[in-house]
Amino acid sequence: MPFERGIATPDDHYPQTNVTSPKDSTIVQAVHKSQQHNYVIVDAFESTASKYLRAPIIFDETSIPLTDTIDDISTPTSAKKPSIRTICIPKEVTQIIELPLGILQKDLLVFLDKDYWIRTWRLNSSTTGINLMRNLRRHFFLPRDWISSESLLFAHLATDGTLFCPQNGKMVVISTALASGW
Repeated sequence: MPFERGIATPDDHYPQTNVTSPKDSTIVQAVHKSQQHNYVIVDAFESTASKYLRAPIIFDETSIPLTDTIDDISTPTSAKKPSIRTICIPKEVTQIIELPLGILQKDLLVFLDKDYWIRTWRLNSSTTGINLMRNLRRHFFLPRDWISSESLLFAHLATDGTLFCPQNGKMVVISTALASGW
C-alpha cells in the first residue's frame, strides 16, 4: 500500500499523511505491529531514478479512520480520502536505517543500521541538531559474516529487548538491555 509522506518541521511530530494511488513510487516490504503500544511500522522503500531508499513509516494505529459501511470504502470521493497521522523520523535517522526491528517501551525505535549496529532512537524526540544525536544511540553490532541480509528479514525483537535472528539454519538469541537502557 503506497503512502504519501508528510513534511515535518522540528515541532511537527504528527504530519498528516494520505493513502495515495498505486502510481506513487513507494514499495512496502513489511508491516510490523509494536507489542506494547499502538504503533505500526511500515518498512517501505522509495524508488528514485537510480536507486531505492529505505523510508520507514511509523504511525499510531488509533489514527486510522474507521468506516461504517462497505459503501464508505467503495465510494471514491475526495472528501472521503483517508488520512493517517505519521510520526516524523528525521532524515538523519532514516538514512542510516538498514532494517527497522520494532518499538520498545518508552517509545524506542530499534533498528539495524547500515553498518550492522543495533541502534535506538526515541520517537517524538527532537529532530534537529545535538538533541537528535542525544536521542540516537548505538548499542552493539552484528558481524556481517554472521548473519545474512535474507535471514535478517526474519529477525524478531521481543518486548524485553531480546533479539532473535536465524543463522545458518539455527536460531541465535541475543539478550540485551535495550528495553531498560533509557
